[in-house]
Amino acid sequence: MEAPIGEQTLVPGGPDHALALMVAVARGDQSALGALYDTYGSQLLAIGLRMLRARAAAEDVLHDVFVEVWQRAGTYDASRGTVWTWLAMRMRSRCLDRLRSAAWRAGTSSVAVDDGHPQLVTEPVEPNRPDLDRIASLMRTLSDEHQEVIALAYFEGLTMPEIADRISIPVGTVKSRVRVALERLRDGVAG
Repeated sequence: MEAPIGEQTLVPGGPDHALALMVAVARGDQSALGALYDTYGSQLLAIGLRMLRARAAAEDVLHDVFVEVWQRAGTYDASRGTVWTWLAMRMRSRCLDRLRSAAWRAGTSSVAVDDGHPQLVTEPVEPNRPDLDRIASLMRTLSDEHQEVIALAYFEGLTMPEIADRISIPVGTVKSRVRVALERLRDGVAG
């Protein structure tokens, strides 16, 4: 089934679908914003739930992200990453802001999302998401040590010193592991 968006006709799930939606949102097409929400909302909410551990807070952040998408869709640059990556980074950033704000109000210097080691989700939320399949596949190629630092840094938002404290290794080792992991992921995405 095809859905008209602006002057284009899009095939949902097609390779240019999300990009065309972003272009349409930038032109002020509210139905394109709704389609973008329908496409990515549940996955972004999952990021929020994982990071904030509270549905109401995650839903608030998701709302804020889509308000930002409406206001800033024209700033999206496809050469810097996929629409999914752009949205996910915004969600992650807003969740970290919320966590840091809560930590500041509570008078603590950092917030740990949970007490144990992170459970890295390496299976895609939806099987028809090629970006998620590829990232999940690439994450599985990393060693456990590299997966752990990536999960702590990107999914829990910990700083390098916080990661070092959490897993009892030197900060330099954390930095080295993150650098190597990101290089391998970058090479995998480029290759």
